[in-house]
Amino acid sequence: MNSYKQWFAIPFSVLLVACDGGSGSVKTGSFSLGVSDNPANVKGVTIAFKRVVLKGAETFSFGVSDNGDPKQVDLMQFTGADIEGLLSAQQIPVGEYQLCLYMLNNKDGNEPRSFVRTTLGADEGLATNSNGSCGEFGVDDEDDDVTGRLFFNKKFTI
Repeated sequence: MNSYKQWFAIPFSVLLVACDGGSGSVKTGSFSLGVSDNPANVKGVTIAFKRVVLKGAETFSFGVSDNGDPKQVDLMQFTGADIEGLLSAQQIPVGEYQLCLYMLNNKDGNEPRSFVRTTLGADEGLATNSNGSCGEFGVDDEDDDVTGRLFFNKKFTI
């Protein structure tokens, strides 16, 4: 089977709420992250999300899982304004950050990780070619060959 080498653009939603921790304390913001996709000519686009990393003056890492397994989201079920949450109300210090999302690649379509279901019902592998670290966080050694990274280099402020 052919592997989907091109990556789908995934709009993501970031909900940011700043809080003042009071005199002498660090100001924090509430970080939430959700994903959705634009409609495509396929039956499904499933991504197995593993980790979210915010890289700034400090780097923060959040596991994304369903019962210990990577969280699989069929983006075709969440299009436009419909969003599937990956993180909710994580408190982090106010500052500038870049975002990395780690996913489980599926280069040949034979693994139940990330995949595209075609209009004919066939499952094709979905992978990203990027696989480096984000700050001091990267892939686990045992998953090094199957974990891909989506890096959003535009900074945002919390």
